[in-house]
Amino acid sequence: MKKAFIILLLFFPLFSIANPDMIKAEKDSLLRLARKGDISAQRKVGIIYYTENNYVYALRWLEKAFQKRDAIAAYYIGQIYINGYHSAYDQWDDSQSKQSIALKYFDASANMGYPQAQYIAGVAFYNGNGIKKNEYLGLKYINTAAQSGNPEAISFLKNHNENIDNTTSSPQKSAFSNAESGNPIQQYRMGYMYYKGQGGMVQDMKKALYWFDLAAKNGVAEAAFYLATLYSSPEKGIPTDYNKAIKWYSFAASHSIAEAQYNLALMLMKGEGTPQDYRMAAYWFSKAADADYTDAQGNLGYLYYRGFGVEKEMNTAMQYLEKAAEKDNAAALYTIGVIYYNGDNGEKDPSKAFEYITRSANTGYPVAMYALGYLYSQGEGIPHDDEKANLWYARAAQKGYTKAEKAMTVQM
Repeated sequence: MKKAFIILLLFFPLFSIANPDMIKAEKDSLLRLARKGDISAQRKVGIIYYTENNYVYALRWLEKAFQKRDAIAAYYIGQIYINGYHSAYDQWDDSQSKQSIALKYFDASANMGYPQAQYIAGVAFYNGNGIKKNEYLGLKYINTAAQSGNPEAISFLKNHNENIDNTTSSPQKSAFSNAESGNPIQQYRMGYMYYKGQGGMVQDMKKALYWFDLAAKNGVAEAAFYLATLYSSPEKGIPTDYNKAIKWYSFAASHSIAEAQYNLALMLMKGEGTPQDYRMAAYWFSKAADADYTDAQGNLGYLYYRGFGVEKEMNTAMQYLEKAAEKDNAAALYTIGVIYYNGDNGEKDPSKAFEYITRSANTGYPVAMYALGYLYSQGEGIPHDDEKANLWYARAAQKGYTKAEKAMTVQM
């Protein structure tokens, strides 16, 4: 599925400080530096105004930073224009013109090396949205973003059966020097190289965390995504901090990174780092599902099936579940099988239940393996077959599904 060029942005404060006096003090300090021509301060002041929805002042300071070739500032200006937040658009009706103006800034940001802008500009060129279609240039931009670890670009190439070209890389001494001097994009790239163990760097999650944190605080959406991933993944070796994970996933999700939207929805659904909230989980699953994120489609379908956070609606549930099932999502296939088995969508259909549960079991999904064993043991939808029942019970048991072990004992 090709994604639309227009990316609507939702707002989560980048500088999350509880005390309003501290926020004012920080802004005042940055304003003094910005007025003296400090490019980093100009960018940060622009982003603060941006998160406060004060787009006139945001644009004023971001433009100053952009004139000094600041890639992040160019990206945020593009977001202001593409979403129509500039007052000049009150008299404009031509959405194509809005896209063209926004693309000018995204393209500038992309050429200065910002991966999220490279992805947005790449999709625009690839689909011909707001600009003459050029699939070759579009893929070139998207590939460059993917090399830098942009999750959306990586997903785009995978969905379009394109490989990431890793034959080019930037000089690491230069990258480190630029990161040390405060370049947010190079800070992110340093973090990503440590995160992946690429570019001559030994994999080091603590160093990755350090650089991602600096870049995220400077407004780099990808850095926020990987920072949240580190805080929510104990296996990465970083102390778990779900509150920080929620904060940074929220920021990355607001910049239309589908995997961040999905992960944020999961945390909201489980109540990790935040009170359990099925309604907001459904909201973020729907954002990721609209971006064709398969697991989000399956989870959203399940919420509609159970009526968690949304009104129970079987037609909508089946639409999302079927989308995920088309891509062999194990949980979606299993859930559809259960729906047909129980007759939750109108009437029971043992044959269809067997079909979907079999497809799910063949992906290695333990609960589906157990369910398939049960169907064989009961002869529902297929002829009774104890040998096949025990075979599937055994496979489920090997996956650690303890209920299957008990079923095998009963069968034997």
